[in-house]
Amino acid sequence: MLHKVNSFIRICIVLFLIVPIPAFAYHVPTQAPSNLTLTVDYQNGTVKADWDASDQLEDYPAERYAIGFGLSDDGSMPYGIATGNVGDSNALNTEYTFTASYLNAVFNETHGLFHVKIRSDNDTNASYSEWTPTVSVTIQNKPSAVSIATYDMNRSDGIKFEWSASTSGFVTASTYKLYYKLSSASDWTLQGQQSNTDYVLPWSNLTANPYDFMVSACGSENDCNDSSTLSIEVVPYVATTTTTTSTTTTTTTTTTTTTIDPLTVQRNNNQAETGIYETDQERKDREDKEYQDWLAQEEAKRQAEYEAEQERIRQQEEADRKAEEERIAAELKAQRLYEEEQERLRLEEEARIQAELEAQIKAEQEELARLEAEAEAKIQKELEDSVFKDVALDDLTDEELTEVKELIDTIQLIEKNTDFKDYEIAEEIIEIDIVVENIVIPTTTTTTTLVPIKEDFVDEEITDTKDDIEPIPSEERIQEIQPELTEEEVIKQVEVAQEVIEEVVNVEEIVEIKTDDELENLTDQEKEVYEEEVKAAIVEAVQELETEELVEVVEQVAQVSVQNLAVADEQTKQVVQAVVNEVTNVETVAELNEEEKQVVADVLGVTETNDVQIIAEQSAKDENINIAVQEYVDRATENADVEDYSISNVIVEVQVEQFFADPIGQFTDIDLTDIVLSDIGSDMTQSSKDNAKKTVVPVIIVGQIIATPFTKRF
Repeated sequence: MLHKVNSFIRICIVLFLIVPIPAFAYHVPTQAPSNLTLTVDYQNGTVKADWDASDQLEDYPAERYAIGFGLSDDGSMPYGIATGNVGDSNALNTEYTFTASYLNAVFNETHGLFHVKIRSDNDTNASYSEWTPTVSVTIQNKPSAVSIATYDMNRSDGIKFEWSASTSGFVTASTYKLYYKLSSASDWTLQGQQSNTDYVLPWSNLTANPYDFMVSACGSENDCNDSSTLSIEVVPYVATTTTTTSTTTTTTTTTTTTTIDPLTVQRNNNQAETGIYETDQERKDREDKEYQDWLAQEEAKRQAEYEAEQERIRQQEEADRKAEEERIAAELKAQRLYEEEQERLRLEEEARIQAELEAQIKAEQEELARLEAEAEAKIQKELEDSVFKDVALDDLTDEELTEVKELIDTIQLIEKNTDFKDYEIAEEIIEIDIVVENIVIPTTTTTTTLVPIKEDFVDEEITDTKDDIEPIPSEERIQEIQPELTEEEVIKQVEVAQEVIEEVVNVEEIVEIKTDDELENLTDQEKEVYEEEVKAAIVEAVQELETEELVEVVEQVAQVSVQNLAVADEQTKQVVQAVVNEVTNVETVAELNEEEKQVVADVLGVTETNDVQIIAEQSAKDENINIAVQEYVDRATENADVEDYSISNVIVEVQVEQFFADPIGQFTDIDLTDIVLSDIGSDMTQSSKDNAKKTVVPVIIVGQIIATPFTKRF
């Protein structure tokens, strides 16, 4: 009994294994298609995709198929299409045909590596299978094949073949190649390549034998599609001719004419068709001709083979050349990319180093600024302690205290802007003993005492009678006091003066004056060049003026004053400055009378006419005075609000500027040993004398104060 039970179980197991029970098989919800294939039809210009459906045993069978496709070397498939929608008649078709026109519309070309994959879609249950493996096929640049439509052997130049153009494939044929061979041969001979749809094959290439002919339609990349073979029994063309031979013998007495009988002529005419009735001479001539034709054909054949071989060699060389060029181009591209990467890395490294350097410099500058600030504060404290050491601050007025602090600030400014290294004397202590009449300057290195200045006027007698005191000369020339003009009146006077000056020197006639809009379009450098050109032209024009013309301009300026020229245009001020330069020239001054010198003195703001001569002579010898004359008009107009501004003010300003530019040099260049205030400026204008007396003493005192830290330092 147990044996029977075991046998029954074994039988059940076997049946279970061999009988296909669908319920026991595992299926995904929607199965993918299988056996995808692609077929290219060059004749019709189509690619047919064909696949097998699933076994329909899945839970959600396909309702349609999605097709992914692409035309590229990298295998990408950016496009998709479906066999239809659910329920359409073609939705479950298991094939799809891509046409050349559709591929061209999507990819703008119809040849290349074509990729396809398929997926089963069940839209009702939103169930979609996996994609099939991608299948690829190369679509060559190959047109559809053609067929030789007609041929004509009844021609003297050869057999003419004709065919229709290839237009139904993926691409239109660019060229056609004609091949021929003996029917018994295996190798084809290329006759030629052309774009026409007809070709004449010369008789010299053929003999009376059976031949095969074929035409290849080729695309732009030389992918060709061969036609079917056309077999022809070639019979070389022989022209039908009628020959009449006449022989005439002439003697002195008789004439004999021999004519070939008509039968012979008829025999010769029939020979082309029947091959009979030829004489021995005719046969010999025919055989000679056939031999010569054969030799010509053989020579032509050899020539054709030679040319074909040369063409093959040329094409191979051309292909090798292109391959070499592509290889070199690839190497150059790789080298260029490498160099670009190296350049990028170099720039990044330079930028990093530059950033680190800038950060380091910034830190050093900040530290230096901090140290300088500390040093400056220390010096400030030392100066204050030195100045106020023996001074009771309570005894000083606020004004005096303010002046002392301003003096300290000035000393600091001089120290800060002077490179004292140029004046260092190694390991020496410099002691300066300055003896100035009526001026006592302490030489100690710790404290500085300012001693009141006493002026000794030996030659002047002081009386108690007020009426006997002569008025002190001032910078103002004694003249009738003019009522103060309004701004409108000043502008009107200046306009009148400008018109007179323009009659003497018309700037627009000697140089092109640009408008404001034109000046705005110039760069700073171009503006500077333009201004220099205008100034040079004005100076040159003024130098050509007669003395009377110079005086005429000066008289106009004297009427309105130089300071009021601040409202004049720039060209007018440049003309006036050039005229001032000329009338302060020693030679020009010598030509002026006293009245004309007085007008020049009024323009310069000096008291005496003799001052004009002094200024001219000093300007030729003293650089500072020359600079003051050259800049007088500009400085006067810039200080239009300063009362009684004159050439003396400009001279002092220039001298002070030169002092602050090189304070040490100014002190070392001055011999203070025999200075007497009462004798200052024997060769100076009266106004300059007054300003000099106000300037010399403070400068000497500042110099002594500056000498104190020098002594400490050295």
